[in-house]
Amino acid sequence: MRVGPSTTHRPVPGIPLVGRQAEIAQVTDVVEGRGEQRPFLLLGEAGTGKSSLLATAVGHARDSGTLVLTARGIEAESRQSFASLHLLLLPVLPDITALPDHLRTALETAFGLAPAEGPADPLTLRMAVLTLLTGVCNRQRVLLAVDDVQHFDRDSLDVLSFVMRRITAQGVPLLLAARGQTIPEGAPADVGTLLLEPLSEQAAAELVDAQPHAPTGRTRSDLLRQAEGNPLAIVELCRAAGMSGAGVLPGGGLPQTERIQQLYAARLRGLPELTQRLLLYAGASAYEDLAMIMAAAGAGADLGAWAPAEEVGLVSVADGRVVFRHPLARAGSYHGAPAHLRQQAHRDLAAIPTADPAGRAWHLAAACLGQDESVAAALEDTAELAERRGGLFATAQALERSAQCSPAAADQARRYAKALRAAQWAGDPSWVRELYDKVTALTEDRNLLGVAACGAGMSLSLLGHQRQAFRVLMSALEPVPPGDGATCSTWPPCSSPLRFSQGCPRSEDRSQPCSTECRTVTLTRPIRI
Repeated sequence: MRVGPSTTHRPVPGIPLVGRQAEIAQVTDVVEGRGEQRPFLLLGEAGTGKSSLLATAVGHARDSGTLVLTARGIEAESRQSFASLHLLLLPVLPDITALPDHLRTALETAFGLAPAEGPADPLTLRMAVLTLLTGVCNRQRVLLAVDDVQHFDRDSLDVLSFVMRRITAQGVPLLLAARGQTIPEGAPADVGTLLLEPLSEQAAAELVDAQPHAPTGRTRSDLLRQAEGNPLAIVELCRAAGMSGAGVLPGGGLPQTERIQQLYAARLRGLPELTQRLLLYAGASAYEDLAMIMAAAGAGADLGAWAPAEEVGLVSVADGRVVFRHPLARAGSYHGAPAHLRQQAHRDLAAIPTADPAGRAWHLAAACLGQDESVAAALEDTAELAERRGGLFATAQALERSAQCSPAAADQARRYAKALRAAQWAGDPSWVRELYDKVTALTEDRNLLGVAACGAGMSLSLLGHQRQAFRVLMSALEPVPPGDGATCSTWPPCSSPLRFSQGCPRSEDRSQPCSTECRTVTLTRPIRI
């Protein structure tokens, strides 16, 4: 886990909040604690002004002396357990020394600040974060501001969802922003929401006129028609018109988000080759570390190659970091490059010495075509590290990708089964069902099928499909039960087992396999979902 911050919250430069007075009033009410106390989520397509509106709320809070804890989800970090949570809590991490030992250890282990001494307890970590934030909030007013929630790693979002239900009840305002028109998967469903619609015709015209070298005449009319009220599209089209006289948003017929991304990608083509290479490596990297990006790209120490990208507004380079102007600029810089160059970028980034084995493993996976056992093994090692830190979603993601990279069908089945157990314990029944289908298609191993059936059976039961759950569980017992009785246990192994009815020898003697005469199952503990 990195020590320094990654992408902090920044509004997109040059996009004033024109036509958003009502929305500004709503987020200001949240910051000042007026109205219903619950998390508040800003929704909208890329470029509608969510980040700028969030920045307005952050500025208002700071002006009143409020401590702001902020983080922004990054797609490249979305597979790294607790990366987003670490960024959010970074300013208050020194306060963990005041926590009880077991809570402090849980936090330090999750963030990689201390070695894992045993299986992680998810509830202990949640209570550690809640206790830490509660202590800070008791001393001063705090605002939690989270941008690009859709790119949060699911382990962080899982903890944050637990905490936000409790922290807002204590009067702590929490503002979130996410791309799209629906609440992101993993976020609480009971948040207040505000969907940012396109600007009105009058507000869009005002925003055009506020830009440097605003276009006039037919160009202005065409620009307003193409932008469809999207503030980012208006700003970028005005910039393109001022630089080259062009006023066309590429990709006619595509969704607005993809068209804006293509606009950024088109701007790359006029840059020097080395600058394009640096932007590709920055887009592929999970971090913003300037030295690491330049070393991987073989660019030496001369920062002059970044100047053309800064001049056209794609990135800013300062304090040893490379920060993209907008997430779509990062996406355009990466996806605008040919596939073979993207593959080489991941190989080069994986070759840079780093203390982050997870980042290296995922770069190797991104560069992997087909199957490669060395890549699969690196991902499995990453999964074990994530498991020790309590990152259940990261564990399942790494194991699933590890299985995809495995040349041997037996290794694929084994790793898919391990991924299924992690996904089941993480509380994702739909994912468990997908993994169950993959395990059963790959193997006849009764022990692996038993593991898969236990996880899938519980998940189906939690989804309300009781008969199907029973059939799946019985499929692991007939015609031949698993030879290893431990396959009937939930995951992790130290937790309470799925125990069969009284007629099963497992209820009396844990060393014996389950009996085919069993026809009912009960749970000795509730399963978190």
